[in-house]
Amino acid sequence: QAFAAPSVFFFAVINLATEKKVEFEKIKRFSFSAENAAWIALHRYGADAPGGVPAGMTPPAGGGSTPAPERATGSDLILYELATGNQLNVGNVADFSFNKKGDWLAWTIDANEKTGNGVQARNMTTGAVLPLDSDKAGYRGLNWTEKGDALAAVKGVEDKGYEDKLYSVVGFTGFANGAPVKTVYDPREDKSFPAGLTVSPNRNPSWTEDFSALLFGVHEVKKKKGGK
Repeated sequence: QAFAAPSVFFFAVINLATEKKVEFEKIKRFSFSAENAAWIALHRYGADAPGGVPAGMTPPAGGGSTPAPERATGSDLILYELATGNQLNVGNVADFSFNKKGDWLAWTIDANEKTGNGVQARNMTTGAVLPLDSDKAGYRGLNWTEKGDALAAVKGVEDKGYEDKLYSVVGFTGFANGAPVKTVYDPREDKSFPAGLTVSPNRNPSWTEDFSALLFGVHEVKKKKGGK
């Protein structure tokens, strides 16, 4: 049995047969491994997170409208195996998601200075961890297909000529055979893509049913003054 008390960020796992209890603190989100349900993923608040402000979110000083400098949002992700009580720790995780069958877990890394940032996936059957994509970029919008056999996300990079990040789409297929294949769509490399737009980070990308295309949102980006 699992018990969570959101008001104190407390999570406990109790073995009803032995009454043994394992407790975890500062948990901001948890998820069972979907249909497999052999694992629980527990995402912790960062070490510098006080009571009301999550790590990586700094309010503007003095109530001003100027946003604080971007900070890494990654924190520890604990994988707890229910049958054995074994625990694994993955650092600097910003987001995570099990596929429908629970045989794959994907997560994004958001570390200081973007060192090691990327998308990784763990085969929950074999324990193998695969680096699917890595770059000095920000990753978000993890989205599995309904069957859990393909994954997509958006990837944002800084550009000196624009006020906001410029985004591309990264997609991965082939999880069923244990060897994911990467597909990338970057508007900057597509001359037919409308000027002044980029991939939107506010809508999770998705695959079409036959994996022939990736679907994503778009939004406007503003050039910096003097930018070319």
